[in-house]
Amino acid sequence: MNAKNIVHLTLSQNCLDSQGYLSLSKFLEKKSPLKILELDKNPFDNVASAERFSKAIIAHPTIEKLAVDNCGLGDNIQILSAIASTMNRVSVLSLCWNDIGNDGATVIGNVLSTNPASLKTLRMSDNEIDDDGVTPFAEALCTNTNLRDLHLSRNDVTELGESVLRMVVFDDTSLITLYNSNHTCKIYVSGHITPETTGSRKNTVKKKMSLAMFGSVKVPDNTGTITMNMHLFSDAPVELMPVELSFINKCSKFVEYGDKKPCLSNMYEVVRNWNVTAMFSYAAGAVAPTEKKKRKMKGGNSTAKKAKSVNPYPIL
Repeated sequence: MNAKNIVHLTLSQNCLDSQGYLSLSKFLEKKSPLKILELDKNPFDNVASAERFSKAIIAHPTIEKLAVDNCGLGDNIQILSAIASTMNRVSVLSLCWNDIGNDGATVIGNVLSTNPASLKTLRMSDNEIDDDGVTPFAEALCTNTNLRDLHLSRNDVTELGESVLRMVVFDDTSLITLYNSNHTCKIYVSGHITPETTGSRKNTVKKKMSLAMFGSVKVPDNTGTITMNMHLFSDAPVELMPVELSFINKCSKFVEYGDKKPCLSNMYEVVRNWNVTAMFSYAAGAVAPTEKKKRKMKGGNSTAKKAKSVNPYPIL
């Protein structure tokens, strides 16, 4: 077989030693068209071979998927750190059955927090990670916007750990915290723990906000009346009021009411305690003139212009 034509290479259970990994690294350095490399059950026996292998992967022009499952990576943090660095090149990295534990999860989380541009899927199932071990992943997802799927199934994560992860992608403390949540990654622990994403980030944000405000995207009856979670609006600044009203109107398409439309009382409940005068003044783009500007305007200065406010919150 011509090595120049190899696209998918499986070397599982081949008892590769340091010399075997050296030969594999040399092969990778020749820039073959390889896209998928599977190395299950081939433990690294020293740090040097792991580091050279990782550098060869990172420099490879076409590699997309790397599977290093059941290779004992949890036994040596330095070797794990070297393999974790390949997240800067591959789009899919599988590290299942490696007994990585909480210390190893910290190593992985540190790399993940740098937001590797290419990595889309990270598989970490069966790695003896418990509730403390999910914290590095939760912290990493606060800054990572490229990862699409994180698999943590069959670890020792309880409902407590799941709640930590859920808060990162669906923090419904308020609309602001919800908007600032991670809207790009699905997390798998015991099934999905995040709401389904839609085609675009903007629609995903709207759907999550609909879930937070209405509790569900489906209303069981056809009355057209729903109960909103009013606490979400409690800390909203005046600048956000027009945005919220616009959003409440737009998000109705994500909620199913049978043939009915959302009741106007929902919008009324949102604005009833707001400073309505300030809201409409802001929406009009006007700012009250200062005393100095008032005197100029009284003096007939035809060049006086109203100051325009800038809305820091984009219309969803």
